[in-house]
Amino acid sequence: MHGSHDYKSFILPLFVSLLRNADAQTCSALDGYPRVDNQPLRPNDLPAVQLFNDWQNSTVSILGNDALLLNVSSGSIRQAGYSNYTSQVELLSKIVTAEEVSRMLQLLNSPQTSLDQDPDTVDGFSTQEFFLDNDSLRNGESGKPGFESPEQAEHRRELRQALQNIAQPILEERITPYVNQRFPTCQGRCTPCYSLIRRYLYGERQSHAPHRDGHSFVTVVVSLSDYGTDYLGGLYVASETSHPYYLRLQQGDAAVHQSDLLHGVKVYPVETENGLHATRWSWILWFRDSEQCEDESHVWFKDCAEKGNPTCQMMHATKVSSIPGISSEEAMKEVVFWNQKAAEMGHATACVKLARALLGKLPSHLKKDRKEARKLFLRAIESSNDPDAQYGMATLYLEDASTNVILGRPNDDLVKKAVAHLEASALGGHPFAMFNLGMVHMMGYGTKIDHALAGEWFEASGLPEGLAARSMHYSSMGEPEKAAEFQRRAQSLGFGAPWRVLARESTGYGGAGGIDFNLPWPPNESNRVPPKW
Repeated sequence: MHGSHDYKSFILPLFVSLLRNADAQTCSALDGYPRVDNQPLRPNDLPAVQLFNDWQNSTVSILGNDALLLNVSSGSIRQAGYSNYTSQVELLSKIVTAEEVSRMLQLLNSPQTSLDQDPDTVDGFSTQEFFLDNDSLRNGESGKPGFESPEQAEHRRELRQALQNIAQPILEERITPYVNQRFPTCQGRCTPCYSLIRRYLYGERQSHAPHRDGHSFVTVVVSLSDYGTDYLGGLYVASETSHPYYLRLQQGDAAVHQSDLLHGVKVYPVETENGLHATRWSWILWFRDSEQCEDESHVWFKDCAEKGNPTCQMMHATKVSSIPGISSEEAMKEVVFWNQKAAEMGHATACVKLARALLGKLPSHLKKDRKEARKLFLRAIESSNDPDAQYGMATLYLEDASTNVILGRPNDDLVKKAVAHLEASALGGHPFAMFNLGMVHMMGYGTKIDHALAGEWFEASGLPEGLAARSMHYSSMGEPEKAAEFQRRAQSLGFGAPWRVLARESTGYGGAGGIDFNLPWPPNESNRVPPKW
């Protein structure tokens, strides 16, 4: 729990107490929300993996290398909001050979190889990655200053060099020439300024929240694992956060896209005779349009923002603070201006950011306006069925319900509406909503207490806190081995780390803060509220 190591002393007895009194605590079913036979949403009801199949295939030769022919599949994904703008993604088949992949995996699977455990800037989990090249390394420092021990840094120098010996020819002869040829705006200057390896493993990190690579002019993701054999799901692209389409990447295939593409990762296990397993290794490259790796991102989205592209407007808002000579006050006004332009076109991310600013949860010069924030959440739901907006509406209803408790007014309808929005948010993949559905069924908000379903939702969230809650649930059921396994999984993602709470608050779901993981639940029928994590 938040700032404390004695969470078990509170939550574990709470689980046990709820199990003993489950039959005595019931609430009416939710009204006005579609479900089969009026039953609550369950993790098994979440959408199945849907593959992206709308490809146009072609063969591309690299200029200056007539012997190199690439099989390229090109796809187009509609961007968020009411506009008809699109983002592009391409798959390069076998850009890395099977022999090269094998050599890289042999190094990465060594028992001596360790991965970074620092907080990720997208979801606040431990990163489970390893940099081959970045600004720090080029300056003669460690890959992540402050997060590597001297012993780890020494071993990594040897590992990094061995991996670079494999990677550098691939970059120089294939990937970088393709990027510069494919994207004329590179003007031949695009350079792989960041190179890293990331691992997704069943029972540890299995996801990366939906986001856009605002720091990268072009992103290349090379799969070192096979879809269908090593894992299911994996890298996905999306128009809206709530509708991911997964890319079937085999060993050596690469996905190529620019920073306007919404994407994420969700790895699912493969079922075998020996049980469930999933391992997905990726080699990720972030290019800048500078041979010296200078950051010129403040101009990347300016032109298309001025031409009315709402995704560019939202992305440009994230970059205005780096415009040379701009003051912090001017930058804040520009951030609001460009997000307002994008929100007018129904861009969900811009709507949600503005709503949070109007609620005082993100810094801005705007006056608090709860009514306008609600309108923006509803616009994001209308345009994109956005999970963050659904979660925002649930928060507003619970705040109203808690106020009603103080005023002595009924709050059942407000709680039911909040739960309905949480279910809609969970259907869109929001882990905070899934965790709070665990609280719904643990505490009996708008439904009867169901400790088994609560445990399922805690696990489905994939959050460190959710896995820790699942561990406590198994402890309360007298299953110590399962409890220990889920506690291990929670800690592998950062649960209990000194940085986890701050990282969670600053990243939210996909890199934008201003979202509260601990919702303002009113007391339940037993006059209890969920613990703070």
